[in-house]
Amino acid sequence: MSKFKGVITHIGEVIELGNYKKLYVHVVENEGEYPQSCNFEVFGEAKVDAVLKYNRVGDVVEVDYNLKAQESKREAGVFFNTIQSWKITKHD
Repeated sequence: MSKFKGVITHIGEVIELGNYKKLYVHVVENEGEYPQSCNFEVFGEAKVDAVLKYNRVGDVVEVDYNLKAQESKREAGVFFNTIQSWKITKHD
């Protein structure tokens, strides 16, 4: 588990995957000489609905996330990373 704090700069469209929902939230860390940014995946209906209900572009948030690596289902030996948010907390 890791944390990333910054400003939400973009909330993507909801992607429907059968019975599941997925959403991408882009957060830019605004501290330091070289600001960093990250695109977080929010997965699951309850989490997606909570992000849309309680968060807006411009909000300062702290994102708790996990890194996941998965092998491609199309090509053996090809892996990709996912940065999956499991909690987004708004800060004033």
